[in-house]
Amino acid sequence: MSNRLAAQPTIGILAPALAGDFAIAVLSGIHAVLSAQGFQTIAVQGSPQATANLKIAQKRIDGWLVLVDAQGVAELAPAPTPAVIIGSPSPDARFPSVIPDNTTSMQAATEHLIAHGHTRLAFIGNLTNLDIHQRCQSYQATLRAHGLVVDPALIIDVPGYRTGDAAQALQPLLQHKLAFTAIVAGTDDAAIGVMSAMHAAGYRIPEDIAIIGFDDIDAAQYTKPALTTVRQWPHELGRIAARLLCSMLAGATPASVYYAPTALVQRRSCGCQANQKGLATVVQDLRPDADQWFEQLARQLIRISQYPLPLDPATDVQQIWPEKHVIVSGLAAALAGSAQPDVNALDLAWQALVELNDDTEILLALLKQIERTALAITPADPAIADRVAAFLDACRQSMMQARLSRERDRALLLNRLLLVDQQISMTLSIGTLHSTERLRWLNLTGARSAVLALWEPQAPPTLRIDSTYVRGTASCPATGQHYTAETFPPAELIGSTSADSASGYTALLPIVTPERDWGYLALRIDEQFTTSLDNLYVWISMIGPLLARDTLEQELQAEREMRSEGEQRVRLLADTVRDLGCPIIPLRRGMLLIPLIGVIDSHRGQQIIETVLTGVVDQHATYVLIDISGVPLVDTHVAGLLMDTTRAVMLLGAQAILVGVRPEIAQSIVALGIDLRNFTTYATLEAALAQLESRA
Repeated sequence: MSNRLAAQPTIGILAPALAGDFAIAVLSGIHAVLSAQGFQTIAVQGSPQATANLKIAQKRIDGWLVLVDAQGVAELAPAPTPAVIIGSPSPDARFPSVIPDNTTSMQAATEHLIAHGHTRLAFIGNLTNLDIHQRCQSYQATLRAHGLVVDPALIIDVPGYRTGDAAQALQPLLQHKLAFTAIVAGTDDAAIGVMSAMHAAGYRIPEDIAIIGFDDIDAAQYTKPALTTVRQWPHELGRIAARLLCSMLAGATPASVYYAPTALVQRRSCGCQANQKGLATVVQDLRPDADQWFEQLARQLIRISQYPLPLDPATDVQQIWPEKHVIVSGLAAALAGSAQPDVNALDLAWQALVELNDDTEILLALLKQIERTALAITPADPAIADRVAAFLDACRQSMMQARLSRERDRALLLNRLLLVDQQISMTLSIGTLHSTERLRWLNLTGARSAVLALWEPQAPPTLRIDSTYVRGTASCPATGQHYTAETFPPAELIGSTSADSASGYTALLPIVTPERDWGYLALRIDEQFTTSLDNLYVWISMIGPLLARDTLEQELQAEREMRSEGEQRVRLLADTVRDLGCPIIPLRRGMLLIPLIGVIDSHRGQQIIETVLTGVVDQHATYVLIDISGVPLVDTHVAGLLMDTTRAVMLLGAQAILVGVRPEIAQSIVALGIDLRNFTTYATLEAALAQLESRA
């Protein structure tokens, strides 16, 4: 049963991996909407089918947001639980999907190259990926619509997603004179790989070959030349999907498909001469009345900060960049000759913008818009002009400092992550999971609390809390507690644990190795989704092998203890046998049974001969049955003992009979060079007694 009536409803986010630039961006967009709506978030790493089979968190989740892999979503979210699919068509009419507009955007990219005069265009990308396959289909349809030939030889399938994969896949075409003048890449990574291969082969971009990518990753604006690409907003995919799920929980009936916006970003790799050609149409000369420019400039700054994404009517524009009014007010103060905003406030305003969008083209366009507006509204008064110029200089300086600070913070973060990675990797590689502090390394991460829960071999599927981690005042269940898969994770890890953790989320990561599914690590993380979490999931992936090592060590220790106990029992048995010496059992008058047990050394051999001879004399024995069934090894020493004992018995007038001489024992005795024809032997005591009875 869902907890839909709970005060803080909980949304499950399911993704094949809770890491990587794309997934992190989608997750951050989701989280921005859900946290504002008061929802709790549980991010689960896995597939819909596997998660449904395990029933993990089924009683904790009110609705699901499923990334990319949609197979099994009907089992994951049985009616009436709603779900939204992100980045993939929905396999069930009950669940709407939110996908990037691959068709329209790729049509725009292809037509842009055609407008540059290209008629032979190639396509490169991993065609097994649904998005890239759709982009390739749009590329082909656009060529046909313009009367151009679709040459299958120019459609290059890349078996991978790395830049090197695309560069390698392009090599066969580079062996011959190029039969094309432009390439449309399914991703920016593929486009960057193509650019690298082209440069290495001596081709110029865009003079010899024009290139357009897809995604607009950070590296796209730093390639040489800068990469023209289709910008999609994974963050916006997440926001649209989250808002859609919230409306479904409120009772709305959604459409089947929702398209996230995309836009062509024109730079130099396609042949355009100016990187800011597209932005030039956005920056405007504002000439409003004196009482209107303030709000118009504020809205124009928001529009540019979001470029090329159009402003969403459902979004409160004032909340996109609230600090913009510090800049607009500063310009107004310069015009009026009143007090300027505090320098720190101006710095914080630009820092907030850089956090929102650190694209250098956007930042320069914003400065250009402020400068144009200032030029249009500044009266012909030298004093006012000087104040406005000083304010514009302050804006430029604050913007540059904010952008440099962003890069510095990234460098510091990477350096910190490197140091932390070394420390945690060392701890996990040499540490032991026997300790109650096995999760202590989490104090170097953003985790507030965590539990490692392992599957118990019982039905229904049950998870036992094996170990815990708590930082600060967070709460956490005690070790040893059991939870069904449906009620996991513990409630303490879902709710906000402190005032500063309201924006956090809960992550469930399976702990698996090729041989075994161990359980889950559940973490409460008091921060939004960021790229720094990639390292966290790498570290967590080391837990499975450590558990496997720990289990193997325990099994080896148990085996060593068992072997030691066995050796101890053998020693005790040997001591007992020595204490027994050589027992003599009278079977009937004149018939003695001598059962030999255990290892026979030289000292015991002499004891056996003396005991047998004494028994023959004292009991006036006619037959002596020497049973060697309990002797573990018949070697040369034991065989010699048997021969000596048999001869001694015969000298006293009795007959010695060997019992327990099975065929394999007989073969080993013969192999020692002893002729068994001089002995009377039987395989079993029953056979020997039966023969003697027949003689009586």
